[in-house]
Amino acid sequence: GTDNDNSWGAMFELLMQFKTKNGHCNVPSWYVEQGKALGQWVAIQRLKKRQNYVGTETCGSSGGGCF
Repeated sequence: GTDNDNSWGAMFELLMQFKTKNGHCNVPSWYVEQGKALGQWVAIQRLKKRQNYVGTETCGSSGGGCF
């Protein structure tokens, strides 16, 4: 899409900031960061991983062990 603020990379960066700040990736589903629904995004990524939609390169070390 054209909205780079909601791109996967931008949301992942918010997740890494959350992990740095909180020491974990257990983002509550209601959590919003910088106006973005980070908690919902993380829940969707985990669902996709369970359904094997997310590639292994996303879930490996580059995923920060969050998915």
